[in-house]
Amino acid sequence: MRVALLGENYYPTLGGIQEHMHALARHLLRRGDHVRVLTGLPRVAAWRGPVDEDWVIRVGKARRYAPPGMGTTTTLTLGMRAAARLRRVLTEERFDLVHVHGPCDVGLPTLLYTIYDGPLVVTLHSPMNDRSPLRRLAAPYYQWVLRRADAVISVSPTARAAMSRYARFDSCIVPNGVDSRAFARGRALARFQDGRTNLLMLGRLESRNGPDILFDALPHIVAARPDVRLIVAGAGTDGTAAHARRVPAAMRDRVVFLGAVFEERADLYATARLCIVPARSGTFSIIVLEALAAGVPVVATPFIDGWERLRHFQPVRVASDFSPRAVARAVLDALAEDPGERIELGREIAAEFDWSRVAQGVIDVYENVLARRALPGRSAQVPALPS
Repeated sequence: MRVALLGENYYPTLGGIQEHMHALARHLLRRGDHVRVLTGLPRVAAWRGPVDEDWVIRVGKARRYAPPGMGTTTTLTLGMRAAARLRRVLTEERFDLVHVHGPCDVGLPTLLYTIYDGPLVVTLHSPMNDRSPLRRLAAPYYQWVLRRADAVISVSPTARAAMSRYARFDSCIVPNGVDSRAFARGRALARFQDGRTNLLMLGRLESRNGPDILFDALPHIVAARPDVRLIVAGAGTDGTAAHARRVPAAMRDRVVFLGAVFEERADLYATARLCIVPARSGTFSIIVLEALAAGVPVVATPFIDGWERLRHFQPVRVASDFSPRAVARAVLDALAEDPGERIELGREIAAEFDWSRVAQGVIDVYENVLARRALPGRSAQVPALPS
């Protein structure tokens, strides 16, 4: 198949969508498919992740912004040059289908819908937990986008239910995946092997991910476990220093900020006694899946309560509420227990979400769409460029 994976959120920014697109592209390429990732190019301070390969096409410059009420950041790629570049790529590549990740994002998806009428698959990732008037105003657009798609994939029942507040649509569930063997091969970092108990928070430092909840919980944890150290791996748009100041003054010698990480993740999980996910909202949490694959117990806030509880949250110890005291209590309880059963179950579940299995669910959707479209040569229709 000739497949385009299009999305606003891709490296060099970090997040679940970026991970999903990169891993899916690599799996399809190993299968022998012709794959291109179509995205913008945001400016970031530093990047230690994978460099662009020839299957990544940057169609224009992107700027980062924070959508109102989301507690997170995304990117925006717009303009006549980006539209012309996207149109040229679509015309030259003649994709069998385009798969959009974050289909209701403003930017590249919007440009795509104006110039492409071929087979279209979309994946819903975002939680959309806010109930802002802006969301209600945008509901007709969401409905139009999802009707335009030949198939809608949701990474979880949570993602599907969240969008269902604003649009009616049918979708199938194909979850996020994990390279379970890669995360199982991590080795503890020597610099942190000094007898302290290492707790790990990994993720972007933004309101939605709740770093402030964990920082406020830390004094309660240290009061009972003076040997604790918190390792924070992730970056925020306002810089690490701003978040470091958010840590209570008496706890600052207990917290190590590493900034954004990529290749080091497996080793960081192997270094940690616990992984903590203090998020305020979310639909899946790839971090949980990675930690389970690495054999690390997980403590999380109840951000998935109110939704269908996901399979990979079964081994997770969930705090009773979002308060720092509740998070501290869950952490202390986890440190006090024998984690053997949770670790064993976590590894078993992570294997179920390995990309070798998950990608096949996406491929099945592709094949179903192309069979229903039954286009001659299975080529997408793109208006020809003017001569």
